[in-house]
Amino acid sequence: MFSIISDYLKKKMDLFKLEVVEKTLTSAGAITFSILLLAMLTFFIGLLSVGISLWLGDILQNISYGFLSVSGFYLFIIILMIIFKKKLKKEFTNLILKYFNN
Repeated sequence: MFSIISDYLKKKMDLFKLEVVEKTLTSAGAITFSILLLAMLTFFIGLLSVGISLWLGDILQNISYGFLSVSGFYLFIIILMIIFKKKLKKEFTNLILKYFNN
């Protein structure tokens, strides 16, 4: 009887270890993918911003105005993020918890 319980506990511990390894590797893969995606998105947004700034500068006949317009847009986005900080935090927290609970 003791050996059966001992075997059961050993197998349960092995299963727990495998589940921890699986969650760790899944998380590491997701984090790596997210970092790469964020880097590519940063390059894309940066180059797009420069392109739009130059285009607006051409329309406004002053390159500086184009860059100021795009900067103003980003300032507007930052202000919105500050205003809706609590709601954004809650949504991102729920998203992360939902990912790790699956």
